[in-house]
Amino acid sequence: MKLNIGICHTKIDKTCMRIYNISFNSWKNMGDKPKIISFPKLPYNKNNIDKIKEEIFTKLSKINIIVQVGEYGPEKHIHKKSTAMRMLTQQYAQQHNIPRIIIDVGFIRCNKKKYLSIGVDNFKRYAKFYNKNSSPDRWNSFNLKIQPWRKDGNRILILGQRFCGYTLRIDKINIHKWYNNVFEQLSTITNKSLYFKHHPSKERGKFESKQYKFIDSKLSLLECLKDVWCVVAYATNATIESVINGVPAITLSKRNMVYDLAGHSLKDINNLPILDRTQWCNDLGYTQWSLDEISQGLPWQHLRPHIIKDYL
Repeated sequence: MKLNIGICHTKIDKTCMRIYNISFNSWKNMGDKPKIISFPKLPYNKNNIDKIKEEIFTKLSKINIIVQVGEYGPEKHIHKKSTAMRMLTQQYAQQHNIPRIIIDVGFIRCNKKKYLSIGVDNFKRYAKFYNKNSSPDRWNSFNLKIQPWRKDGNRILILGQRFCGYTLRIDKINIHKWYNNVFEQLSTITNKSLYFKHHPSKERGKFESKQYKFIDSKLSLLECLKDVWCVVAYATNATIESVINGVPAITLSKRNMVYDLAGHSLKDINNLPILDRTQWCNDLGYTQWSLDEISQGLPWQHLRPHIIKDYL
């Protein structure tokens, strides 16, 4: 069985898609040179959107599976080519029940390797990873140890979020206002010191405050967790490393991967959930894959039977 796989290289070329005709059983050999779906040459403006959409949908009509890097959020920037290809691809897939395999940053660092998360039709906790009640084999291969839950600590650490991240855009969160609200609420219900750690990405919109105590951004997260009672975050993946290392978390976003282990209100700060993380870690093992594993086709072997059942 052969499939037409559309690879949406929007992080490299925002205006085209490459179509590979490959064997259903393996993605190791892409075979012949791909066909290219180029963005229509019409000027991209409000007057031409319908024509462009029709032309792209026609070109996508023979595709069985779409692979893309990163997710598209419903923004006001519909007039920008930089988001148009992913936006229209997402619309087509949803209307025609075409699976989208979405590749994003990995959730945890381990084995000195780069890992990428690979799920279907969404990302983070809303992705279909087909990983419920997974075996511990992949988690064990990460060579990470679940540390005992911490029972003391004099600090609360607020973890910074990417200023322009997808989650903030789709949830319409003003993250700087959110940081300030967190400080105001926590300062009324706890005497613990409130520290802030910036997200490691270098981007505009860096948060500044005279209220928080800031941690040196050059320090690793593990170093920052010393004497920390709890971390508070919106949706950043740093909460994953925190709970694995025994530091409880409060997260206000259901997209956060630790949502099922965390508190969901700042009022939980003095009564933090302490849950068994064993199965959660086993399931996490089937959400991310190393570059070597990807080149061997292992994520596809995992996802393939589920995509057959749900889509093909």
